[in-house]
Amino acid sequence: MKTKLNPLRKLLLLAVGVLALAALPVAHAVPTAVLRISDGLGHTVTVADQGSGDQSNSEGAVTFNGYIGNFFLNVSTGISKPLLGSQTWPLLDLSSVNVSGATGGTLTILFSDNNFGASAGGVMASIGGTSYGTVSYSTYYDASNSLLATSSLMTSQGLLGGVFSGSAYSELALTDPYSLTQKLMITHSGIGATSFNAELKVPDGGSTVALLGAVLVGLEGFRRKLRGAFKIV
Repeated sequence: MKTKLNPLRKLLLLAVGVLALAALPVAHAVPTAVLRISDGLGHTVTVADQGSGDQSNSEGAVTFNGYIGNFFLNVSTGISKPLLGSQTWPLLDLSSVNVSGATGGTLTILFSDNNFGASAGGVMASIGGTSYGTVSYSTYYDASNSLLATSSLMTSQGLLGGVFSGSAYSELALTDPYSLTQKLMITHSGIGATSFNAELKVPDGGSTVALLGAVLVGLEGFRRKLRGAFKIV
């Protein structure tokens, strides 16, 4: 014998199902994130997600562990989709530990990903860490969807040093497809160490909101039909 569900209970179950659907991850293409580290003196390392030199086994995470010129220790990890964020909700996270020798120098770290969808609203870049030198942090987008491109500046912070933290906000409309790039420049005058974590967030492009909006319209129609029978106000 089948048990009939109370119409109000059906309504509640439908709402729960919609919220669960909205929380499901979106399917992604092959990971494309790239990490590039350079000392400006001819020593450059470029590591692609799941490519040669990537010491992370996770799709969406790129890790390098080694030395670059006079920086005898560099451990850097960049994380993006599908591990963090999505095509319509970009979220890039870059963390790094760097130790230099006696002559110091400047190290530039770029982390980039592409194939992001349309987004409109605020772009937030935040950073925190410690440094015996100075650190600058800038973020870029590129409308041609090129990796590691720094054609359009979004936010800029620096010079940061000691124990530091900061954030920058920019109001932008980004048309798809586009790429995003984080750029960190570390300068040491001699022996020194710098560690940091830098994040870049772009708001959801609206797919989740659109889905919820459509379903809520349907729920409202269902609610009106039930209003007379159950006196819902």
